[in-house]
Amino acid sequence: MPHSKSAIKIEAPTTENEVLSAFAKEQSNANQAPTLDGRQFNAYVRLNDLRAIQQVDASIFDFFCRYANDPSQTEAKIQAFAKDHAIACKLFEIESVRQLMYEESHDV
Repeated sequence: MPHSKSAIKIEAPTTENEVLSAFAKEQSNANQAPTLDGRQFNAYVRLNDLRAIQQVDASIFDFFCRYANDPSQTEAKIQAFAKDHAIACKLFEIESVRQLMYEESHDV
């Protein structure tokens, strides 16, 4: 499953359930984004094609797609959602988030 290039950071006092459920409602007319294992959320409920994955920093989620040809469509959806919900979440490139977490864990 290919990962998206973007991640979202959920801003307090909004919860991950509120933000991810809003994404699921807008993308698949779902009532919520159900949790799959405590760290993964089904972000596109009808087809289970898109999952939001909680990172080490619990407020950051990246996304992965079920099919190899979906990341570009997913990117557009994530970016539009983050723009429309700028108070609740911020958009990041996932590689910059991973690099920052690596540096923090290794005191670089």
